[in-house]
Amino acid sequence: MIESIALFKPHSVVVYQSFEGGRTQENAASLENLEKGAKGDYNGYMSPATRRQVKKYLDNWLLSMTITTTGKITRNSIYPTFITLTLPAAQAHDDNDIKRNMLGYFITQLKRYHHVKNYFWRAEPQQNDNIHFHLVVDAYIHHAQVKKAWNSILDQYGYLETYRQNLREHYRAGFQINGQEAKQYIKREAEKLTRAGKKPNEKVLYWASVTQQRQRYERGQRDNFNTTQPNSTDIHKLKKLRSITAYISKYLTKANDVDSQMKEKGRDFMDRKINGRIWGCSDDLKTLTYHAETVAIEDFDMSTTNDEVKNYLDKLAQVLKAEDVIKDENFTVYRLNVENRKLMQEHAPSLHHRYQTHYNNTFLQLYGSLQTSFT
Repeated sequence: MIESIALFKPHSVVVYQSFEGGRTQENAASLENLEKGAKGDYNGYMSPATRRQVKKYLDNWLLSMTITTTGKITRNSIYPTFITLTLPAAQAHDDNDIKRNMLGYFITQLKRYHHVKNYFWRAEPQQNDNIHFHLVVDAYIHHAQVKKAWNSILDQYGYLETYRQNLREHYRAGFQINGQEAKQYIKREAEKLTRAGKKPNEKVLYWASVTQQRQRYERGQRDNFNTTQPNSTDIHKLKKLRSITAYISKYLTKANDVDSQMKEKGRDFMDRKINGRIWGCSDDLKTLTYHAETVAIEDFDMSTTNDEVKNYLDKLAQVLKAEDVIKDENFTVYRLNVENRKLMQEHAPSLHHRYQTHYNNTFLQLYGSLQTSFT
């Protein structure tokens, strides 16, 4: 018996064949090449197989939250918060110590005080060789609370005092611009603007950084920087994004910035590797799956077809550009954008209902009840 199966992912539909009593025709390298496309790139640390695995966890988890959420987002909402955590001074502890004792304790605090249940983190090296983390959790948390919690942990491990001592040294002759800090600020804020569909103005960003530095200097002069708090955390703004799932999933499976720069210089591997695991998540996320539908079954001389699914795929083939329908001997991948994802609801309403139900059930599996409105 040969069964054609369609996997419905957030930004693609993947069709492949499964053989009863034998190996599935799913060839990991084949699918990877198709989904990767001409612009694909991998960092050598999150392997293609791991990347697919991580995307599956993130896609299904994030969709279950965003697809079941209506109304105003409040502190009681089950909704993604995307956090970046950095060290404000040169790294003084082993990667594994920081992951276990600092990141681990931070996540424990979020669970205890902010009702976080599920989470995903990824570790990366920065250009200054420090480890930093991207973390997604399932609760709304105010940026000031995130900063306070992380800085408290940094203080326990000596990073705040080192940061403050560095400021005293830098400003001992008065205010002066930190060019490297401004450069990092421009890069970070320009990336945010680009992802939001806006064109960054580097001159404006430069002077915004200078203003920020001067304000910090003036505040620090009052007590010799003894209470100055570093901007060690960042909350990514998600509300205005067209697809939260796509933004976070792509961000957390992207190539490392350090690695990309080294490739430009002709170097094959990163000098700075993260020791130990580079990502982790709550156990419940590892059970999640994409919505799947049988397209057709062939059994000897008999065959049956799911007409609704087949007609929907035929419609996609008609409206998508040629480069967005990719085939080989194992797979057909239909790459979707925001507009043509709406075709399912219009041309296959029963399929759309089953798709919606799958993510409602995923949410129930994770959280026990649906959230249909917030107050």
